[in-house]
Amino acid sequence: MEKQEWLNNVLNSTQGIQRAEAPDSLWVKIQQELKNEVKVIAMVPRRTVWLAAASVALLILLNLVAVRSYHPTQKMTALEALMAEYQLSAENLSMP
Repeated sequence: MEKQEWLNNVLNSTQGIQRAEAPDSLWVKIQQELKNEVKVIAMVPRRTVWLAAASVALLILLNLVAVRSYHPTQKMTALEALMAEYQLSAENLSMP
């Protein structure tokens, strides 16, 4: 019974409570803080941007050099390349 009485006392203690009132200026302060947060932009350091750009430029340059310096030792026609791939020769091919 004592437990039930304590429970009733706790539940009844909230009956005289009024809702808390926030100051009028609080809403304005919250809005200003939200606007200030939008203006903050995460900046990447310039050095990092330049290093990334230099790396990309170097990669492109190396690819161009590799493509220009590629010279196949033997130029084959498509038919010759196909025959070489399948190890065919003119003697092996006989037409009836």
